[in-house]
Amino acid sequence: MGADIFSQQAWEEIARSLKLSGRHFQVVRGMFNDHTEAAIADDLKVSPYTVHTYSERLYRKLGVTGRVNLTLRVMDEYMALTRAGTLPPLCANCSNFKTSRCSIRTN
Repeated sequence: MGADIFSQQAWEEIARSLKLSGRHFQVVRGMFNDHTEAAIADDLKVSPYTVHTYSERLYRKLGVTGRVNLTLRVMDEYMALTRAGTLPPLCANCSNFKTSRCSIRTN
């Protein structure tokens, strides 16, 4: 699943909202796909050290401490954009997300 959890429109809006540069955006998507720094570097045609540097700058910029927290930060941003009505919810059952609880939520 990885980065495909969001549409291209959603990714663009998340990147805009988080003020991600084009390269930072590419690194974040690589992380969402659970690629290693070496794999991201290969995809971007840069060195793994460069990806490591981008990652460290991303963590600092977004106020997180690692990949998991970065992923959660992106998800939080998506949810905020959804609540604001900027983006549609991921779940088709949550079309009334702003005013009700998800119908597939268990508690």
